[in-house]
Amino acid sequence: LGQGANDPAWVNGSAKTLTTQGDLLYRDGSGLQRLAKGTANKVLAMNSAANAPEWQTVSSDVVKIASVTISSTTAYVDFQGCFTDTYKHFSLKWNNLTTSGSLYPEIGFLKANNSHATDITYYSKAMQITNQLSAVTDGGAWSQNDSQGFRPMNTWTMAGGLNAAHHGEMTFTSPQSSRGKFVMFQSNFIQNYEVGNGTVGVNWGMGGIISTTSYTGLRFATNTGTFNTGDIAIYGWKQ
Repeated sequence: LGQGANDPAWVNGSAKTLTTQGDLLYRDGSGLQRLAKGTANKVLAMNSAANAPEWQTVSSDVVKIASVTISSTTAYVDFQGCFTDTYKHFSLKWNNLTTSGSLYPEIGFLKANNSHATDITYYSKAMQITNQLSAVTDGGAWSQNDSQGFRPMNTWTMAGGLNAAHHGEMTFTSPQSSRGKFVMFQSNFIQNYEVGNGTVGVNWGMGGIISTTSYTGLRFATNTGTFNTGDIAIYGWKQ
């Protein structure tokens, strides 16, 4: 700016311009100017004219919309309002899921009135590999449908207890649109960790519904029993 940091005119001018803790000082075409401190989580960037700094909201093509950590028994977790026109694709992820017994998850849509959408049929089908870790693996295919939700695992593949873990991901395409909705999923389960005694499996599949209803949220539920622990999160992807 043409003046030293210890110059009295510089110091006095700065003190008169800056009024609040967190303010920044910059120069425009006429002299020193104050940029008031930004609000929480804002980032400093140049304006569209590229001649002055300003505070902006961080923009990302991928954003975590909502998440929950299950630390006590629950039959389902709702994520209402997670589907908006801001994003075209959505990813649901679950990790370290433990259950109260031999059951399977059902992932269904929520309507805007918080009603679980059970007036439709959810179709799911997948390829799977499952067996003991030390054994020759078995492959096969399965297909299921019901009114509660998509099944990212076959009906018998989740077993309860803390010595188990279940992980997976389901991708939704435009569930808030008035067209048919489709999902893709990958899920795996581990029942007991011992190589010779445990059973593991993985499913790769897809699902769909025939409905023109716009859905705003989803329910991550069990067909029976409860979830005991786990982390579940949903992310939005721009296009």
